Amino acid sequence: MKKAPIGILDMATDNITIMNTLAVEFPYESFIYLNDLAVMDYEGMEEEAILKRVKEQIAFLLSQQVKLIVVVSNTIIEYCKDYFNEIPVPVINMVDSIINYVNDNYELKNMVFLASEAIIKANIYQKNFRYNHLYTVPIDTWNQIVTNNHTKTTQSFHTVKEGLKQAVLKEVDIIIPTDINLLQLATEMMEYMKDAYLLPMDKILCENIKAALLTIENIYLRGKRTITVGSTVSKKEFVYSFLLHMKYHFLFRK
Repeated sequence: MKKAPIGILDMATDNITIMNTLAVEFPYESFIYLNDLAVMDYEGMEEEAILKRVKEQIAFLLSQQVKLIVVVSNTIIEYCKDYFNEIPVPVINMVDSIINYVNDNYELKNMVFLASEAIIKANIYQKNFRYNHLYTVPIDTWNQIVTNNHTKTTQSFHTVKEGLKQAVLKEVDIIIPTDINLLQLATEMMEYMKDAYLLPMDKILCENIKAALLTIENIYLRGKRTITVGSTVSKKEFVYSFLLHMKYHFLFRK
């Protein structure tokens, strides 16, 4: 019997490295990773236009008979969270996964919050965290370092140090990244925040996926495993972007 796949919905490629973890943590599951590289950034678009594009992506995933959808884009959750209550399969989203973990384990602690300027402005995380002190760090330039594969360089250490300077001498309990690709800067972050806990957002998503799968029938069928990636751009364009972001990483490891 063919295994129903798990759908992964992204906007661009800021969270594509989640597939590294999923491929290892779920060796018998099939995945369909889908993003919308035709529009690299939804910020600035009308909400109706964003929702229309997301509905098209969801319709495709449902046509592939996915049993579960994992949304790994902050912006998609910002604009479309209510819509996901309408679809016929369970949905796990990265925003709620992070918020719930932080509040359950680090309530009223000192936190460093790493997010793009757009997500900081949207306030979808901060209004829900229960914290003592929150040090907010824009990470748009950090993402460029990861995109250009310049991690573990003088540039990356300097950029991270500058970003963390408001908190580096404080007693910080937890560092909260909101883009999974930022975990590639773990060495740099821990160089300056040795006593803080770096939130493993990819692992947290895995735990939530495992919990959701327990409610779905036939999850242990060991049919042929497939991992598929797709986008709204041509294969050539996607492969170029994929290689650009993943130069030092294997996407599908068995």
